[in-house]
Amino acid sequence: MQYELGLRLKRAGKIKEAIPCLQASRGDPQRQASVLLELGECFQKIKQYKLSLSHYQQAIEACAEQDSEVGLLALYRAGVLATGLRDLDLAERYLSRLAGLNYGYRDVADRLDKLAQIREDE
Repeated sequence: MQYELGLRLKRAGKIKEAIPCLQASRGDPQRQASVLLELGECFQKIKQYKLSLSHYQQAIEACAEQDSEVGLLALYRAGVLATGLRDLDLAERYLSRLAGLNYGYRDVADRLDKLAQIREDE
């Protein structure tokens, strides 16, 4: 029930109110990866980037199947956020792992090319 309330609050733009509800639902093993992904997105929206990245990483670890939608999205979000934080090695690790699972996922190929370009320019 806390999970559903947290999702509704998040969708309504009440991010700070959604976080405690989502945190309360972390104990559900069937939803753990989804909860962690949602928390990562909430923390990213309130500009708590290190907390956000930590939750994306936990979501990746919690995914039983890395090629599930939650697993793919967690890898994507972690890679994009790491790029924004200028942690290029971490970004490349997550985006490469994602590309290995699903090369056609969103714009992962373009993001890997962008990372290579950033490295060349440095």
